[in-house]
Amino acid sequence: MKLTLSMLRRIHAVNRFAPVVCLAALLAAGYALSHRPTGDRSQAVARARSIRSSLADVPFVGGDWVGVDCPLPAGATEILMPTAVLSRRFTELGTGRRATLGIIHCGDVRDMHGHHPPSCYPASGWQPRSEGHDTVSLALDGERFAASLYRFSSTDSTGAMREVSVIGFFVLPDGTITSDMSPLGSRAAKL
Repeated sequence: MKLTLSMLRRIHAVNRFAPVVCLAALLAAGYALSHRPTGDRSQAVARARSIRSSLADVPFVGGDWVGVDCPLPAGATEILMPTAVLSRRFTELGTGRRATLGIIHCGDVRDMHGHHPPSCYPASGWQPRSEGHDTVSLALDGERFAASLYRFSSTDSTGAMREVSVIGFFVLPDGTITSDMSPLGSRAAKL
């Protein structure tokens, strides 16, 4: 099969948004688990409204970092069926370094299944870099926890090498923070 320019552009578009989608899915998985609606439909609707309001309150400026909202790819929205989305690209003033924060809240944790970086990045054409996987220490609300750091690379349609690093963790319903996917998988199987 011969690759056409149109096909290369589609592949490039998928690869370009894969990091945002996977990071958003990873961060939101814990949020989805810890904020699953209970009770009737009206409670679920109220819960989704509250989550959208909370995401709208995430600041655009933090220290030297300034953010701008950016859309998630339509395909990601269709796959994840989110009830709330935050996708914001931040740039550090003075250095130009960039980072993307993505949070997707789904009413059903099974919608997140398969979006763990070691699965979704390679499926989108990214290869693990030789530095591989590390554990990093982070703090959230003053409490320290371990998160996973994944490193990937990809060659885009112009032949340029692109690299991305993803930090991921899950917040479980009991407030436990973990970078291990297995608690998420076992909870998804029980729904």
